[in-house]
Amino acid sequence: MKKAFLLLLTFALAGSVLAASAPAFRKGAAELGIGGATSLYGYNSSAVIYNPALLNRAKFRLDVLKIGVIADNEFLNLVKFIEDHQTEFSKFDSLSRQEQHAFLDDMAQFDDRWYDVNISPMFGLTFKHFGLAVASQTSPAVKLDRGILMPAVGLKGYSDVSIYAGYGNQHEWKILGKPRLIEYGATLKIISRRELPEKRIPATQIGSESDVMKEVQDDLNKKRSGVGIDAGFAHKFNQTTEAAVVIHDLLTSYDGKIMTPNVVIGSKYDLKDKLIPNAKAVSRWIAVAEMEDFFNGQGTAFFYKWHLGTEWTLWNRLLLRGGFNQGYPGYGLGLDLYILKLDYTYYGEEMGTKPGQLESYKHFLQLSLGW
Repeated sequence: MKKAFLLLLTFALAGSVLAASAPAFRKGAAELGIGGATSLYGYNSSAVIYNPALLNRAKFRLDVLKIGVIADNEFLNLVKFIEDHQTEFSKFDSLSRQEQHAFLDDMAQFDDRWYDVNISPMFGLTFKHFGLAVASQTSPAVKLDRGILMPAVGLKGYSDVSIYAGYGNQHEWKILGKPRLIEYGATLKIISRRELPEKRIPATQIGSESDVMKEVQDDLNKKRSGVGIDAGFAHKFNQTTEAAVVIHDLLTSYDGKIMTPNVVIGSKYDLKDKLIPNAKAVSRWIAVAEMEDFFNGQGTAFFYKWHLGTEWTLWNRLLLRGGFNQGYPGYGLGLDLYILKLDYTYYGEEMGTKPGQLESYKHFLQLSLGW
């Protein structure tokens, strides 16, 4: 059973527990460290995904490999529980009634709750005005179900591959009678997904490794794909304050259906120049605020949409982060070693439709190799 389970967890390693209706790029560790705000934070290789208008500011950057691993707090505990109770799962019918009740009581801590792991490698290339990114995500999810007559293991997940190509520039327009320099950009994206729909495997059947893997592989062979356009805008009001509007899925068709646009409105404020302009150790100190799904196309609660955070950059190499993602606190740490960048974030996210409904805290470690 252990072997079969581990195989299922890493199916087709070719990206969240409640899978989105279409592939969406998983936010990076740095972005989630400041609460998940991306519209005015993702520069260089991330700009083509988060806000193509920022490609107007981009410098040459080649990310040969940018890879992140996310694990739910309880994911490894769940895996260990299943491995440690192989006998109870495979021989549940032969257990005494007392042993069955004891086993089901032990399962209660994991019952009917999805836990996932996410692996997301990425290649990125940017230079002034242009950006290219190829991103992949694989995210298997597991849960235990005590059931009525027999316990079971639930499985689901998806594997995505997305290609982004974007352009950004700037232009001066008259807005309300005043000239405004507006940065703008657009990204063309091609998205592809292999999805494993939710499966409930009774305990006594999990040992049938070949049958389960064949069923999983049959589902993964069914590929869905689409193509779309994102658009973004940014404006600096002065040296300390700027704002942005991003429209994800402005024109996107996925699996033969037109996707609902997701409008993101964000702002960024430079706190260093205002509060500690002479602090030599602090290279930068910013605060960000962002609201996604502005027109509520996803039907989520108001506070679910908000992302708030701050970042301190010390000596141009050490980055300290903190923020609130969908109402849940998180913090992060970054280290810039020139061609090697390391980021770690511990953050919470909502797996339901409103804060407090189904929270999940995760560890996110990301490594980037490039220059």
